[in-house]
Amino acid sequence: MFDRRLIEGLKSKRSVGFLLTVGLLLGHTAGTFAGESVLTLGLARELAESLEPPVREFAEVVSSMSGGSIRPELVAVEPGRDLLQMARLGKLDLAVVPNTETAAISPEFDVLELPFLFAGREHVARVMRGPVGRELLNRLERVRLHGLAFWDLAEVHISTRDVPIEHAEAMRGLRLGIDPDDEYLVRVIEELGGGVVPISPAERYQALQTGVIDAAEVRLAEFLESRYYELQETLALTRHRYLAAAVVINWGRFEALDPPHRELLEEAAREIGERLGIRHAEEDERIVDEIRRRGVRVVNNPDVQLAHDIAWKLVYWEYAKTSSFDVLDAIERLR
Repeated sequence: MFDRRLIEGLKSKRSVGFLLTVGLLLGHTAGTFAGESVLTLGLARELAESLEPPVREFAEVVSSMSGGSIRPELVAVEPGRDLLQMARLGKLDLAVVPNTETAAISPEFDVLELPFLFAGREHVARVMRGPVGRELLNRLERVRLHGLAFWDLAEVHISTRDVPIEHAEAMRGLRLGIDPDDEYLVRVIEELGGGVVPISPAERYQALQTGVIDAAEVRLAEFLESRYYELQETLALTRHRYLAAAVVINWGRFEALDPPHRELLEEAAREIGERLGIRHAEEDERIVDEIRRRGVRVVNNPDVQLAHDIAWKLVYWEYAKTSSFDVLDAIERLR
């Protein structure tokens, strides 16, 4: 259960935006540790483009600050392999795993995938880098894993052919292409009077081209790289879904390390996570500027409070009697 006084205190503070070196955080210098320990670090090959740079940076920081006594080695894992299971069984020491997959073994992580849950980047930071995020990561110990930190992946928005979404009610009458498995988003859009066409990201461009849908949920990089601007005149930065990954380590491997090594791994993972969040924010600004140059109208802060209220009403009673409710309630209190 989360301490509500602590949550209220955090709510009044700005998000953690500072940047500190792992050495300053820990008070260690290279050469503090003796011996060498190689840790295999698994990353799904399909995530390599976005996550390989921070993974390598994490490995370099850990190796440097431990004086080479801990050396993470990247292992690219082919699609279809279960990274979490490999880490649980000790076939990998560390892994970077999207929350969508972590939810399969720790149901509380499913809460993080709910639509219109977060109010923006500062809210995300208060949750994921505060006591709520730490508690979620701690719950992985029930399945023989230890969570080190959360890393940002992307935010998801809504593009439309010609109707600017300045408020949630503007979704009425739209035919929106979304991920087939997003049950709660389907229900929210339908409550708002919109229509939903479950369709994979790979098929959305053609569906927009042929008129099967006239709106789609999309990541900023995807909108630009897939040339959605050729078909869509407006982009609303709804931030209705937040995508993240957990950095995890095999519980037995973690416990076998001495306390300074454990602390170093946790602080390094958190530090790289903060750097990654800052980089994503800067990159998103660059992409939005480029999208505007392509002639697309960008609605920066649409009023989606009604969509949030609908989502909250839908999930409240369904989660009320589950182990996930305290997580959901704590996230809401940090808005």
